[in-house]
Amino acid sequence: MNIDKYKYNKHGFYYDEDGTCYETADEFIQCKMFGFCNCGDPELSLEFVRRALQQVSNLEELVWKEKQTHKEWDEITVKQLGSKQAMYFAWYWLHEKNFTEHGGSLPGWLTDEGRNLLQDLNEILKTTT
Repeated sequence: MNIDKYKYNKHGFYYDEDGTCYETADEFIQCKMFGFCNCGDPELSLEFVRRALQQVSNLEELVWKEKQTHKEWDEITVKQLGSKQAMYFAWYWLHEKNFTEHGGSLPGWLTDEGRNLLQDLNEILKTTT
């Protein structure tokens, strides 16, 4: 995984640049990268972010390459993220966290950090679902 550069092999824990320890990859992503607590059902937020990142990737791979219309993509995205409000909140939040670059319109495109996060979330959620 891309975040394994933060992993301390002796114990398998993740450490950030300040020395804070996270026991699992999903805890590192949830707490360090997203700035969330790990209470409640954190897997739901990981899945929501994964879906949002995937839809941005789909925009690049399908709509920009004319394999899907923007209208089709938009309808699928709203279904994937729950509502138009949730979709726009995701675009603003992803940009704020530097997972996307929006250029002249939202959602824009994935940054390298966004692509890496999508790969890591796909791997983490594949093993937990």
